[in-house]
Amino acid sequence: MSFTMLFKTSAMKLVVLLCVVSCGLNLVQAGVDKSRAIEILKECKQKTQAKEDVLDIIDSHKLPSSPEGKCMMHCLLETKGLMKGSQVDTNAFSEFFGKAYATEPAQLEAAAKAIAACSVKMNEWKGFDKCEIAARLLQCGHDNNISLS
Repeated sequence: MSFTMLFKTSAMKLVVLLCVVSCGLNLVQAGVDKSRAIEILKECKQKTQAKEDVLDIIDSHKLPSSPEGKCMMHCLLETKGLMKGSQVDTNAFSEFFGKAYATEPAQLEAAAKAIAACSVKMNEWKGFDKCEIAARLLQCGHDNNISLS
């Protein structure tokens, strides 16, 4: 199966989603302007009253663990149009990262190996609030060693 065909499946859309979140916001490598990511996170920090340092999150790839920090991560995903409430918008992720990684099929292939574990876990997250879902999604990608670099 070609990567183009595989990418069009829902599973591959989720793989692409996991590629970005697993890096704990290394958005600049994903084709996102770092200064814009910082700006969004600062706005989200204010909205959620998170205590975590935005630059530390970007630089260290350390995921927030406080409830407010988890909501800050959800806010980022929602602001970028990648989540709506507690729902992940796989089409938005597909469009965004399909462009960013069109010439890097090895990254998509590596991520495909992690999809089974994370898709099973996503089924277990029903009933969690949107902030917890965002945090668990980020953590799952991280735990499955999906890397953009």
